[in-house]
Amino acid sequence: MNELSKEIWQNNYKAENEKTIEDTWKRIAKAVASIEPSEKEIWEKAFYTLLEDFKFIPGGRILANLGVEGRKHTTLMNCYVHHPKDIGLKDPDSIKGIYTLLLAQAETLKSEGGYGTNFSWLRPAGTYIKGIGGRTPGVLKFMELWDKSSEIITSGCDKRVDELRKEEKVKIRKGAQMAVLNIWHPDIEDFITAKQNTGCLTKFNMSIGITDAFMDAVVNDENWDLVFPDVSDEAYKETWNGDLDDWLKDGNSTVVYKTIKAKELWDTIMFSTYTRNEPGVIFLDTMNKLNPIQYAEKILQSNPCGEIGMSTGVCNLGSLNLVKFTSRNCDGEYFFDFKKLREATTVAIRFLDNINDLSDAPLPEYKQSMIEKRRVGLGTLGFGSLCFLLEYKYGSTQSKDLLTAILCNKAEAEILASAQLGKEKGSFKLFNWSLFFNTEWWKNLKINDLVKLKVEQIGEMRNSCRSAHAPTGNTSVLAGSVSSGIEPVFMKEYIRWVIVSEEERRRLKRKGFKFPNNVKGEWFSTIHLKFVKNDNEEQELAGNFNSEQYKFEKNRGLIKAVNVTDYGWNLMKDSETAKFSPETFATTEDLEVSDHLDILEICAHRTDMGVSKTVNIPKEYPYEDFKNIYIDGWKRNIKGITTYRSGTMAAVLEKRENIKKHQSALEKALEEAGEGVLADNVSLPNEYYSKGFKIRSNGAKKWYVNIAFVDETYTKPFAIFISTNNRETQEVADVVIDGMTEICLNAGIEKALVEEQIDKCNGQSNVVKIARMLGMALRHNIQILTIVTLFEQYDIEFSSLLYHLTKLLSKYIEDGTQVKNEACPECKETLVFQTGCKMCPSCFWGKC
Repeated sequence: MNELSKEIWQNNYKAENEKTIEDTWKRIAKAVASIEPSEKEIWEKAFYTLLEDFKFIPGGRILANLGVEGRKHTTLMNCYVHHPKDIGLKDPDSIKGIYTLLLAQAETLKSEGGYGTNFSWLRPAGTYIKGIGGRTPGVLKFMELWDKSSEIITSGCDKRVDELRKEEKVKIRKGAQMAVLNIWHPDIEDFITAKQNTGCLTKFNMSIGITDAFMDAVVNDENWDLVFPDVSDEAYKETWNGDLDDWLKDGNSTVVYKTIKAKELWDTIMFSTYTRNEPGVIFLDTMNKLNPIQYAEKILQSNPCGEIGMSTGVCNLGSLNLVKFTSRNCDGEYFFDFKKLREATTVAIRFLDNINDLSDAPLPEYKQSMIEKRRVGLGTLGFGSLCFLLEYKYGSTQSKDLLTAILCNKAEAEILASAQLGKEKGSFKLFNWSLFFNTEWWKNLKINDLVKLKVEQIGEMRNSCRSAHAPTGNTSVLAGSVSSGIEPVFMKEYIRWVIVSEEERRRLKRKGFKFPNNVKGEWFSTIHLKFVKNDNEEQELAGNFNSEQYKFEKNRGLIKAVNVTDYGWNLMKDSETAKFSPETFATTEDLEVSDHLDILEICAHRTDMGVSKTVNIPKEYPYEDFKNIYIDGWKRNIKGITTYRSGTMAAVLEKRENIKKHQSALEKALEEAGEGVLADNVSLPNEYYSKGFKIRSNGAKKWYVNIAFVDETYTKPFAIFISTNNRETQEVADVVIDGMTEICLNAGIEKALVEEQIDKCNGQSNVVKIARMLGMALRHNIQILTIVTLFEQYDIEFSSLLYHLTKLLSKYIEDGTQVKNEACPECKETLVFQTGCKMCPSCFWGKC
């Protein structure tokens, strides 16, 4: 595992006494096999093989809690959904009913499960409450109870009044929630715009429950009624359960609170989503129509990420890591191994099915669902990274054909596995052969007809649902930084700050690194860590030691900058067989909107439940075209859509916008300077465009060079950061320091600024000294040609750091720039730089 994987494992999933990830796999395999009626050792080995090398990654609750003493009251389930209709709760829209349901939410979050519900059972704001002479505050106000409850229950506490328990977790799971409100509810307009108010309902994801009737009204430009049951109706306290269809079916009366143009209401949803990325949209009728057990439940809501639509119940999740089902041909090129995928799918279904018997549940209705439905959600992760390995552009015809084949093979294997498990262990309790195999889902499931026939002939089914495509944030990183779920690669490389382990802290102390102790509450500077201001103008401790960047935070303690590289890109960037066509290694921001929708549609038609996937939208994407995305998704039978438009609310994704903000002053200063030198102090931006280079020499020496650029087109470097497994001599460092000092002083840079950099070099490695002096020259606008010319004057050893830096920097000299004091050896004409190489424009002689 890389350093970030280790941090995720140690903080989230490692149990006491586990020294390696292999220990974790052994714990889980043994526990899952423990309930097998026979051949326990054989299944333990099979489950371990499945887990080994991250071929299959179970959901986080399974990794963290299964087989760990002292965690009996936590859950192995990722997702819970709860609704008054399913539990027969009478009069939910009363103080007693509201707090009964709030208690259910608290119990769910306490067990570390994610929680989803539909709040349409609450009467609209302003409705008169008979008997108390007042009016209800409405849906949004009552949702604040759920919001605050989530905040408190999942906050944990840093304070400790007694000894540390052996089963105590390093990190508590933060509760995720989904709130749904149906499109007919009178509070829907306020619900749509709720999150436009800062700090409102921050513990919720929010989605609109959309019906086919409403979409038809939008398409046909018809009116739409916002309605609610007549609360004065005698049946209200006894029969109202939040399902308007049930209410109307019984002939009960409703009140029309408002009539609005459907297009106008749709536009309100779309504009909020376009500008704020919320609320999302769930097509409830599509979810119910394509539900494998449509005959046995009514779906009114989903789990927090939208991929599990269900009635009150649970789902345990796991994902097959697609990059691990590849092999290489005789030319060293990767290809996908479908046989391995089918074999792993069969074992994974059995693994997840066993979790239903092993897991506790915080509420009896959840346990009942586990027994009656035995729902499992087997998904995938790493599809974006897989596209890198196969050199298929994500969203291309090749990638879509590949995904179709993968999901067909997976769907066939999992439905067969569940049927055979049903024959071996018994079907789920609500299984009905005639009803199950006549659902719209079964008729529309796009797999081989012969497989369908075989499954029908077996005549049993262990699991009501078998597949879902969930987001896989932490587990993707745990598996070596593969892409999440079915998403494209977001960034090929990025920097992430990870907590330095206790073992590594001890090693650093032995090497002389000085840093505070956060457990003791220490907060002071050292010879290695100095106070600086962060993005929020707050003080933090930061510094370097042995060519590594470190920070110290009051809560997390010592943290280190780690370069995270996507799994597929890491394998391909140095590959001798890779073709590196311009579009092959496309990331999220390089894709068309249609690429995302096509991928969603492929998944939707071959997945039992739903798909969590973000449709990424460019900032300049036209609003009218944006609205069509959702209509198109509905027409394609996609169960729900979430979009993210660049530059809008979700700050975690606003990397480029932040860079532009932080770099604007530097970019402007260098642009105005032209070829002139900036003599005064130059402030460095907190964020910047960067590109990483891995340089190897003689098989042993390695340099990892990150160049920071002023511009988005990566043409103007202003800083260089280098880490290496190789030491540079003091002699080389002194030559560079002396040479760069002379250049900077001769160019007019203030002597005090130059001396300040030289002082900072004290105690640093020679590689860092070289990078520091180079960076000083670049950010003060010393021309790269001047630096390259200086380096070429030295007696540079072939394959040394200076040799490679000279070669690398030369690429950023503008094409056509004349080479000083060097003529063509063939025709004696003046040489020029061309793509970093010296060449003659007359006879085309080249030095490279």
